Amino acid sequence: MKPTPRELSGIDDAEALDGWVTAFEVWLEKRTKKNVRVMDDTAAELRLRGLDQPEDRVKSKINTLRTELKRLGPDVPSEGLDRKIDEFLAERKKPKN
Repeated sequence: MKPTPRELSGIDDAEALDGWVTAFEVWLEKRTKKNVRVMDDTAAELRLRGLDQPEDRVKSKINTLRTELKRLGPDVPSEGLDRKIDEFLAERKKPKN
């Protein structure tokens, strides 16, 4: 299998970090396969550069998501919800290989 070129390799670190924030926010609004792919690609670019995902920049959105899910009530499992969200974010940091 021939490797594909890194589309984000030509941007600087600040743009890569901004790109991850934007990709996360877009994914949060609309969870399409394309948005998941963009978020995965930006996260992979950050990992390749040795940069951490700037979760602090989307912390309020993560907290809003947690609050909304809790507010939805019994139809949404609430036990361990914070743990599951944290695990999801941790999984997003891991290499896909």
